[in-house]
Amino acid sequence: MTKQLGAFCRAFVGFAGIAAISPALAAEVIFVPPSDTVGMVYSTNNNDGYANGRGMVFTPTSDFNLTNVAVYQDLTNINLNYTLRIAPDASGYIFGGALLASGSKMVSTTGLEFVDFAVPTLKLTAGTYYWLNFEFVGNSNQTFLYNQTGAEPYAQDGFAGIDGTQGIFTLNFGIPRMRLTGDVVGTGSGSGTGSGSGGSGPVSGVPEPANWALMIFGFGLTGCALRARKGAGTISQRGFALTSPST
Repeated sequence: MTKQLGAFCRAFVGFAGIAAISPALAAEVIFVPPSDTVGMVYSTNNNDGYANGRGMVFTPTSDFNLTNVAVYQDLTNINLNYTLRIAPDASGYIFGGALLASGSKMVSTTGLEFVDFAVPTLKLTAGTYYWLNFEFVGNSNQTFLYNQTGAEPYAQDGFAGIDGTQGIFTLNFGIPRMRLTGDVVGTGSGSGTGSGSGGSGPVSGVPEPANWALMIFGFGLTGCALRARKGAGTISQRGFALTSPST
């Protein structure tokens, strides 16, 4: 029994050690301005500015390994494109930055839903501004937007300077529903002041994995110690009997 307990404790310590040094848990952020946490369908059978592109500028408050981008749309046989660039400015005219990632695909959705694009893992650096843009030619079945008036820009869930774009400019009241997925680098969880609530608002996650691992590690060691003390009062070691002192 003692050997089994020792093996269990050694295995637990190894598992907790691996968890403590593992990278951060995946984070998913759906961007929702605090000025309008519900959003609405602004038009039907209309392009509504997507021919010139709609999106956002933003900056992460902690380094972020981006793996996926998505926009909320209702499309039928439409070729949807996305680009992610460095934004040369936080607001105003934002064209001209380096292209970091892009993609396109023919899309048919079942009503309003997120259309995802996988991004080859790309490290977004804290403090650097980025411009995410979606565009298509033709009409969407429905165009869903949030009204960003009064929250230009805003911050939420580890991202700041979030501002809607249309074409190559910010300062646009309508902002699409967009989602970023990836991993927060290190242990910085960032900060945000946006409420990001309402409806099916953002899911961001990211408890500090190192902290969780240390807590589990501590509970596990405490359990092992209590289990050992609860065992037999006499333990045989190299032929000698070691007896617990009486009280």
